[in-house]
Amino acid sequence: MEADKDKVCVTGGTGFVASWLIMRLLQHGYSVHATVRPDPERRRDFSFLTSLPGASEKLQIFQADMSFPENFEAAIKGCIGVFHVATPVDFENKEREEVIVKRTIDGTLGILTACLNSRTVKRVVYTSSASAVESLKDIEGRKIPAVSSKKILDSGFEFKYGLEDDDDGSINPRNLYL
Repeated sequence: MEADKDKVCVTGGTGFVASWLIMRLLQHGYSVHATVRPDPERRRDFSFLTSLPGASEKLQIFQADMSFPENFEAAIKGCIGVFHVATPVDFENKEREEVIVKRTIDGTLGILTACLNSRTVKRVVYTSSASAVESLKDIEGRKIPAVSSKKILDSGFEFKYGLEDDDDGSINPRNLYL
């Protein structure tokens, strides 16, 4: 079956980067298959995606989880490109880092396998973060609170790096950017 020349898949569709990417792809006339984590209790609101201009005609939402990469096959089928933006996130620091890393590797490998098996995907764009390169906990002599800590979330950041009050930075789920 010939793939639509303008159909792409975006994994992790409810994330910040992915949702903006979906908006831009729709603006440029692409049909988008967006994946979201399964929500059996239907508590999550996807209207910020479904209300985007062009979404009613060109956006399809698929449920898929990095723990079960075979779930991505339906979303990837018939697409010419895949933007792999999804990543397992543990905001509450309940899982060991090794578990999350294994899920990320296995899930990404499964998604890439689905791309190969589709026989339609011509290009894959994979995104990652600085947390894949280094971890703040590896900084010797620094006591770094967990990201989910109320103190760090409320105050933005108050690490004792000798920062002045007018310095800017931002926090993502795994790193501090200065």
